[in-house]
Amino acid sequence: MPISFDAYRMFYYVGKYKNITKAASELFLSQSTVSRGLQSLEYSLGCRLFERTQHGVAFTAEGEALYSYVSAGCDQIFRGEERIQQMMSRILRIGVSDFASNLFVMPVLDEFYKENPTVKLEIVSRGFNSYAAVFDSLLSGKTDLACVAAASPEKLSHDDIDIVSAAVYRDIIIAGENCAELKTGSYSLEELSRYPFASLVTGSTSTSFLDILFKQYNLLVTPEFETDSIEMFISIVRKGRYLALIPEFFKDIFSGEGQFFEVSVHDELPSHNINILTVRNAPRSILKEAFVARLRQYIRSRADLFSETNPDGGERKNTPDPEYII
Repeated sequence: MPISFDAYRMFYYVGKYKNITKAASELFLSQSTVSRGLQSLEYSLGCRLFERTQHGVAFTAEGEALYSYVSAGCDQIFRGEERIQQMMSRILRIGVSDFASNLFVMPVLDEFYKENPTVKLEIVSRGFNSYAAVFDSLLSGKTDLACVAAASPEKLSHDDIDIVSAAVYRDIIIAGENCAELKTGSYSLEELSRYPFASLVTGSTSTSFLDILFKQYNLLVTPEFETDSIEMFISIVRKGRYLALIPEFFKDIFSGEGQFFEVSVHDELPSHNINILTVRNAPRSILKEAFVARLRQYIRSRADLFSETNPDGGERKNTPDPEYII
């Protein structure tokens, strides 16, 4: 007679806790029911699986051998059950870096909620300052997808993560009214390197990114002012004689502040990716697909700030250095 999964389930919990009473409690069964289940399993297999001890039970050699297989199977089944519960709960967990959240993810939430009013969104941003942290969050199941803006040209890949570039943005240099002499004309990076720079320090540092940019032209620039406060950053660039290298989509932050302008630069400034990361070969999620579609729609609507890449999913892009997520 085939052995039922219920019998193996009881065996699994008794083996896990080495105690029939504890196993019965976890299974919401009576102790006698679990005992009978074990006896039936032992009879079907023709061997003893446990020996009674002073504190509970212990494996026999046959029981220990069987448990190594049953535990692996049960763990996979229980993970599958948990995954189904997550899918049925209508929860979508999105991992974002701070700036990607404010300028890329948050603008799409209203429309997404209108289309999916019963969905619970969890936005996770704490600790998202490197690709290693993003990978860990995705692979551990803490997040279902991640959106990050990457500020490095370096290449990175992961066997279990798909990294797809959804959009490309460029950098610009801005200044305040105290640098009004830069409003007209176009300047080389060598000329601009003589000005002090302010840097907005995030989980990674734009100090490093400035260094990367100017080193391409054999120039050395060290920010003379650094802060992790966007308000202080705006204030110092507006009131001081500081230049700042920012992603073009940051213009939305500065647009209401006045007294800022973009400096025309005739050297080439770098472009970077906004990336969507998901676990490769993960179960299909309609919610996840719907959110990514909404993100792409927003990108298309802001052609003044972004150029779209891979509009239909496209090839995988393995992009940036884990030290430079913004």
